[in-house]
Amino acid sequence: MRLSFTVVERYCAAKSGDASENEDMIVATPDYVAVLDGTTDKSNASVGGMSPGRFAAVSVATILETLEPRLSAREAIDAMTTGLRDDLLRVGYDPGVGEAAVVAVIYSAHRHEIWRVGDCTYTIDGVVRDLEEVLEHHAAAVRAAFIHASLLKGASVSELCDVDSGRAFILPLLQLQPMLRNVDTDLRYAYGAIDGRHVPDRFLEVESVPPYCREIVLATDGYPEVMGTLEASEAHLAYMLSEDPLCINVHPQTKGKTRGLLSFDDRSYVRLAFYGRSAPGIRAADGGGR
Repeated sequence: MRLSFTVVERYCAAKSGDASENEDMIVATPDYVAVLDGTTDKSNASVGGMSPGRFAAVSVATILETLEPRLSAREAIDAMTTGLRDDLLRVGYDPGVGEAAVVAVIYSAHRHEIWRVGDCTYTIDGVVRDLEEVLEHHAAAVRAAFIHASLLKGASVSELCDVDSGRAFILPLLQLQPMLRNVDTDLRYAYGAIDGRHVPDRFLEVESVPPYCREIVLATDGYPEVMGTLEASEAHLAYMLSEDPLCINVHPQTKGKTRGLLSFDDRSYVRLAFYGRSAPGIRAADGGGR
């Protein structure tokens, strides 16, 4: 059952303010709307002239824009996986290794479904469907403990914004994280992402959107709280960054807002309204990326 919809508002911004470094992407076609979050660069590697995470996001976005509209979630994710694998091999990069991976939440208009791989967030009429990777949750907690101990030892917030020693402390774990990606076992630290290898069924979530739904929101984890509007989500993020630039209290993160950055992570937000159910004006903003 295909329902007509409009993109009410959308926003995609790089944490650095430089669109060419953005590892988030937005795709919006008549058939699919998605937010994509490429893996944060930890190695300074280059794939096709981009960071691995941005390369993966650009590749998957390009593939998604041309997908046949009636595909199932399994068929669509497999097509994106195959396309990314081929793109990686073309530039001499081994699929599944390192940071060339992307998580995504996708709305299929023809299926009237939301598909998710990884830790993006979506809402259905204001009800939040959040997901936090177990390993990142624990890594963020360890980083927060390390920084709190450093503050008690005499370090200043300003110093830790210049050099994120907590991030450095957990970095070896984060660099090993790809070993747990798409591992098809009940290992609690395993997680899913589109990386050129098969995404196990356990990491592919599918939810049918109720026929009476008025709005849905799709967002990446650069928004610690996903609200009903872009303005409210941006306001909450701004408040958090002002009160807790180290990102160790209300919403502990694996990285903070270090000096020179606009936020702790790239971020994307899309709000959709279904015809006959909501009639707000269309508003679009774009800080870089699709």
